[in-house]
Amino acid sequence: MACQAGILFEPSYQLSCCHCQICSDSAGKMKYLLKIVFLGTMLISTQNCAEGNTAAKFKGGSISVSEVTEAAQMELFQVRKQEYEIKKGAVQEMLYEKILAAEASKQGKTEEQLLENYYKEKLTLPPEEQLKAIFEANRQYFAGGSFEDNRGRLVEEISKQQKNQLKQEYISSLFSTYEVEITLPEPKAPKIDINIENEPYWGKDSAKVVIVEFSDFECPYCKRMQPAIAQLKAEYSDKIKWVFKDFPLDFHPQAMKAHIATNCAQRQDKYWDYQQRVFNQPYKADRSLDLSEEFLTKTASSVGLDMGKFQNCLKDTDGSIRQKIQNSLQYAQKLGVRGTPTLFINGEYSSGMMSYQDLKAKIDSLL
Repeated sequence: MACQAGILFEPSYQLSCCHCQICSDSAGKMKYLLKIVFLGTMLISTQNCAEGNTAAKFKGGSISVSEVTEAAQMELFQVRKQEYEIKKGAVQEMLYEKILAAEASKQGKTEEQLLENYYKEKLTLPPEEQLKAIFEANRQYFAGGSFEDNRGRLVEEISKQQKNQLKQEYISSLFSTYEVEITLPEPKAPKIDINIENEPYWGKDSAKVVIVEFSDFECPYCKRMQPAIAQLKAEYSDKIKWVFKDFPLDFHPQAMKAHIATNCAQRQDKYWDYQQRVFNQPYKADRSLDLSEEFLTKTASSVGLDMGKFQNCLKDTDGSIRQKIQNSLQYAQKLGVRGTPTLFINGEYSSGMMSYQDLKAKIDSLL
């Protein structure tokens, strides 16, 4: 799934993707979908291989199905994970339908009557001034005309979105009454032994829990996860090891330079001070991010780097830092990393932004 935009009425009504994806354009999406189809076919064929455990033969040797499965284990897991998410979505839809029907029958009403009564209690439109502000912020989605000309359509759309949310809210509130339990088995991610040699980290070197973060300085979801990471660092720096791996996405034009700059800071033993200032750079009024060379240089000065060495390093004249980052990208893609942020917690894959509570619960369970 790629980042997609719809009608943006208010942040509470906005739909967005869970994290920044490599397959952002149509060509990338098609390539990725074809790969998923291929891997799914391979998964089925390996399970039904007529020639036993042999996937390929050549003069002097062969490749076994188990070798292929191990080499593609992360991508095969993602196929199974996508299948699980589709099934889980279908389970939830069926639960909503069946529980709503059961409750309507119990109360002697139609499903529509049941929902309309709930909407009357809960449905509220924003104040007029806020409606006008929403219209102005999304004027491009309307075919001309003034606020007054489009007020009806705006109200209708907001009401529709609110009703969808309220319907889910109402049915979800009935789950405990009907003792809902989803028992669909979830595929378990394989544990991967990740190479973290010479990568920046904080925490205890011999920690029982090792978390590897593949991240991008221009990714908004990576930025939003940083306060949670900072809180974990304050609480667990003597118990866990947190490793950072470069994964600048090619559709983030400022990311590569920012990753080069942080590698330069690492060479002067100021990596984490510099990295956090880059991540904590606030958005401008138009929601754009300034990761320009001027900002990167000012930040280097603010953390006390030797500026002559930093500026020379930032030029990366021999391309060694860029090559190191490209190697990190290629390695991550072999592991099945498809977007940012992606975490490996003791080698177990987790895609998308995680909350402090979820990370803490996972760490505590492993400790």
